[in-house]
Amino acid sequence: MKRKIGDIAIEVMQEEDSPAIGYETYGMLDEVFFRAKREGLLKERGSRDGRARPHPLNRQMQVLNAIDRDARFEKKLMRCTNGRAEVLVRIFYLKAIR
Repeated sequence: MKRKIGDIAIEVMQEEDSPAIGYETYGMLDEVFFRAKREGLLKERGSRDGRARPHPLNRQMQVLNAIDRDARFEKKLMRCTNGRAEVLVRIFYLKAIR
């Protein structure tokens, strides 16, 4: 059976001993992206012929969107501010296995 991005996210969470993965865990999101890319599960978006490097947030959003579709994760919203505006960002926890 082909692995999913969620499988890689779970591995990275276990390696980092982290209960969650989300907007603020940039290093973990990057690690998931590059492992998924090596396995052919994700492609770089935002580059033309490999000349322009895509923005890191594009990579992280691809991972977050994939995790959001994985039923093994529970989504929570976290409030962040940049001093002028507040936004809600996603953070994901593994659902309890019953």
